[in-house]
Amino acid sequence: MPNCRTCRGQYTREECLCPSCGEPLGKSADRCQGCGFDLKARRLCPRCKSDVSAWEKEDLSLPRFIFTGGILGLLPAVVAAILWFFIWNPQDDPIHLPVGSGLGILLSLLVFGTLFSRRYDLREMVWAGEVHRVGGPSLTLIGTGSFLMGLFLMVSAVLLNKLWQPPIYFEEKLIFSLAYGLMYVGFTTGLTLMPLGAYLTHLDKGVPQPIFVHTDRLVEVVLQGAAASLRNRESGQTVEEKLKDFEVLKVNRDPADGSIQLAIRDRRPLQSSEHGSPQFTPEKNHVWDLDADKWGRIQSLKRGRQN
Repeated sequence: MPNCRTCRGQYTREECLCPSCGEPLGKSADRCQGCGFDLKARRLCPRCKSDVSAWEKEDLSLPRFIFTGGILGLLPAVVAAILWFFIWNPQDDPIHLPVGSGLGILLSLLVFGTLFSRRYDLREMVWAGEVHRVGGPSLTLIGTGSFLMGLFLMVSAVLLNKLWQPPIYFEEKLIFSLAYGLMYVGFTTGLTLMPLGAYLTHLDKGVPQPIFVHTDRLVEVVLQGAAASLRNRESGQTVEEKLKDFEVLKVNRDPADGSIQLAIRDRRPLQSSEHGSPQFTPEKNHVWDLDADKWGRIQSLKRGRQN
């Protein structure tokens, strides 16, 4: 079952909503059976009402990323391999140990693959910084700092190669080789984050922002979960009808983690008076306190105090 990357909710194609009439698609294939809308264009997540088809069209593969700019991140590993075979190997007793090049190549490829595989997590981290405090530096600072670290280690390696004259002890070779290998890791991180950052900027133009960026939409998702918990699913009510029974009294966002706290009043009419106006009882007209994470997943639901 696929996950909506906007709200992290699971959905099936049958549960998706028509963006025109808002009805579930069911077995509809290309057009909505209710209004005739072309479903090839858009389909909405049943939980957050965002366009899931935009994410389904997102098919960036590793080869495509490499050929659209990501090759920059592979250059350090390629350079390390070339220097190893054509510069260091022919020397009789170089300051360089094979572990330096091997470490540089393996770690560089690992960093490149990890950054690519975590590209959506990095995007969420960037957006999370707009809503709440995020630990650690920004992507721009990480990329710049890593590249500068690579430059520093490169200068250090060049100086060590010039200053340390034979006989060179094993400990000195090991220090040089470690600095030499980590140099390529720094360059790989900086050069990979450059095209990756450009891709994430382009991605934001085509897919919805995470649900936690918009408090109003997050409130709707939390209320939808609360309605499902507090109402009998066999009541025959639609989600919209269930939501009308609740009145939002308080909304609070936690700046530490982006979570949300709600106070809602349950206003279900129990019976009608002689004149047809709804009547409420204290038992049914009570307040609920909800705590949910930044994705709208309810963590706690308990009765609050009456005002």
